[in-house]
Amino acid sequence: MFNSFYIANFRSFKELTIPNLGRVNLIVGKNSVGKTTLLEALWLYASQMRPEAIHDVLVAREELLTEQDPESREVEVDIPALFFGRRFGPEYNNDIVLGPATDSHEQMGLRMTWVERTLSSEPAPPTYVEYTEEDFEIADGEVFPALKTMQGDSEQFFVKRYDSWFRTLRRTRGRSVESSPPFLRAGSVDSEMIGRWWDAVSLTESEATVIDFLNLLVPIERISLVEHPRRYGGRIFVTRLSGRRTPQPLKSLGDGVERVFLTALSLAYARQRMNSDDRSPLPPGSLSSGRDILLIDEIEEGVHFSAIHQYWQLIFQMAYQLNVQVFATTHSWDCIEGFQKAAIEDGRSEGILIRVERHNEDTRAVVIGERDLEVIARDNIEVR
Repeated sequence: MFNSFYIANFRSFKELTIPNLGRVNLIVGKNSVGKTTLLEALWLYASQMRPEAIHDVLVAREELLTEQDPESREVEVDIPALFFGRRFGPEYNNDIVLGPATDSHEQMGLRMTWVERTLSSEPAPPTYVEYTEEDFEIADGEVFPALKTMQGDSEQFFVKRYDSWFRTLRRTRGRSVESSPPFLRAGSVDSEMIGRWWDAVSLTESEATVIDFLNLLVPIERISLVEHPRRYGGRIFVTRLSGRRTPQPLKSLGDGVERVFLTALSLAYARQRMNSDDRSPLPPGSLSSGRDILLIDEIEEGVHFSAIHQYWQLIFQMAYQLNVQVFATTHSWDCIEGFQKAAIEDGRSEGILIRVERHNEDTRAVVIGERDLEVIARDNIEVR
C-alpha cells in the first residue's frame, strides 16, 4: 500500500506530491486538472511500467498518431503524449518519475532515449549504449529510439528497432496482464478482462463477498459466467434472483447493478492477486508492493444517489477486510457526502479526500482528512 505518492513530468503533471494517503482515497477537482491522470500514474507504477501497461494507457485514451505508414495496418501509439508538455529528451531533463514521495529508491523513471545495441560473443542478452541525438556520429552501429525504465541502480530498455512502437510495446501484451492491478475506467469495460477477474475469484471465499456486496441493490443468490448465446467465444454474466427460478443476464438489471458488481469483483480480484501468505490487514499507511490496489474512475457512475452512502460503507468494509487500497475519482457532491459519512462511521481513520488544483503549469494536491471532511460536509463547503 502507498502512504504517499510523487509524480513528475507525466502528462499534465510537471510535479505533484501527495504527502499522505489512506486505505480509501477519493480524488476530486475541476475538469481537466488530472484526476484520471493521477489514477493512471498509480496504475503504471503498480504495473512496474511494463511495456504492455504503457501500451494500454495510450490506447485507452485513443492517443494514436494520425499519420501512418500507408503500407502498415497498425495504428501507431503516441509516445510523446505520456510526457509533460509532450517534451522529452536530454535537453529537457524531462524523465517521468513515479513512486512513493518518501522513498526515492522506490521511485521509477521513464525516459525516451536512443541506444546502440551491442551483442556479446558469449550466450548473454544484448547490452545497450545510450546516446543523445547529438552523439549519433560516434556510434559504431545503428542507433534506435528506446524507452528506458529506471529504478534504483537497475535499468531496462524497450528498443524500437525496425518495428513500430505499437509492436514494441504490444509484444509482451497478454503474457502478464494479471500483474497489473484492476482499473475500472469510466464508460465501457473490457468484458474479456472482467471474465478473467471472475475466473480468479469464482469458487473462492471472495465470491460470497461479491454477492453480499451486490445485495446492496438487488437480492441475488448466485452469479455465473456462461457462453454468449450469439458471439462465438464470448461470455456473459447471468444471475439468479431470490424467489426466481430462471436466471437472467446481469446487464438486464441495469447499469447501477452492473457497476456495483464490477466494484465488488475488482476488490475481490485485487485481493486474489496478493501473496497468499500475507492475508492480514496492514496498518494504515504501511508500504507493500503497491499492487494490492483498486482504481475506479467516476466511482458514482450508474449508482443512484440514495445508495451512495451504503455503497461507500461496503467499500470501506471490503477494502479493510481484503487488505486492498482504493483510489477513486468523482464529480458528485452526493458521492463526497456519502464518502465522508462512511469514513466517519468506519472509525479507522482511513478515508482521505484529495483535491487536485492547477494554477497555470503548477499542480498541487490538498489532502483532507476525516475530521476536516466532517466540517466540509456539515457546512456544505465546495471542494469539487
